Amino acid sequence: MDFYFNTVNLVLCFMLFLLLIILLLLFFKLKKAVLISFISVLLLSFLVVYMEYRSQFITFENLAANQIDDESTYWSMTIWTYDVSKETPQATAVASIYDKKIIQTILDDFKDMELKRDDVLRFYEREYRIQITTRNHFTFYVDEDYIDHYEILNDTNHLQTIEYLITSNDVLWEYFED
Repeated sequence: MDFYFNTVNLVLCFMLFLLLIILLLLFFKLKKAVLISFISVLLLSFLVVYMEYRSQFITFENLAANQIDDESTYWSMTIWTYDVSKETPQATAVASIYDKKIIQTILDDFKDMELKRDDVLRFYEREYRIQITTRNHFTFYVDEDYIDHYEILNDTNHLQTIEYLITSNDVLWEYFED
């Protein structure tokens, strides 16, 4: 079982234990200060669980915010396509894009994605690897349902421009032989 569920189970058991103590305190009518202390600890525990749960959710814009922002100048974007049907995914083609309009269109395709973190996922088993070069390098792996360690929760057509570029002559693709 992964860390998240172990943590949640531990906190839930702790909260159940505190609830039992509160009920016993109420039954024996002990002092209000003790009761308030236990209720406070119970509420704090609930808050910790809630914050842990909420931290799993993010948008693509928040995910990429540390690497790219509105002030970034995009120097290039490199896209690799992968054959994920094999045991080890193998790159099949690569294209480097220098046209800022195409780069922005691809980023616009991604901007509305709502994501949920899933550390069990193997992020490198995706159909595409995208590297954006600004003053930093921001690389992520993506397919229809996932981006890196995140499940895509909403219906987006985030691969539309990439799939168009694969079939068009707008960018030069270098294909790898098996």
